[in-house]
Amino acid sequence: MNDQNNRIAWLLEIPSRIQKGESPTVQDVENIIYFFNLIQSLFDWVIKQFPNQSQVSVLTYKDTIEFFIKKRPTNPEANKGVLLRQYHPKGFTVIQLFLDSKNDLICYPDGKPYGRVLIAEKFDAELSEIFNNKMLVLFE
Repeated sequence: MNDQNNRIAWLLEIPSRIQKGESPTVQDVENIIYFFNLIQSLFDWVIKQFPNQSQVSVLTYKDTIEFFIKKRPTNPEANKGVLLRQYHPKGFTVIQLFLDSKNDLICYPDGKPYGRVLIAEKFDAELSEIFNNKMLVLFE
């Protein structure tokens, strides 16, 4: 875990060093690749938990918020939501999950996370603006 914490600290420093005109090091690139692989592994694991993914032509901000409200787990620790997106040949794979105050996943007793995975061809203007260039949005 200590190595992972060191990688996180290192990763968080990279943008400020680049803004100061420093070039990324080989170690910087290795850490970035490490985290991309970690994130991809998480994405792949979550997608496998939801084999029946619905498809929508437009995912709206309203639909996203309604899901967080109507499908909120009864677990009292579920107080945040996260929306992740990844490019998909038909638009985006969208993962919508519930988190606790420590940003840990809220899961069923069998380990499956509360949430959903769907394929969205596009987002409405409001959700597009919220995502901007990000792949992850936290809702509190």
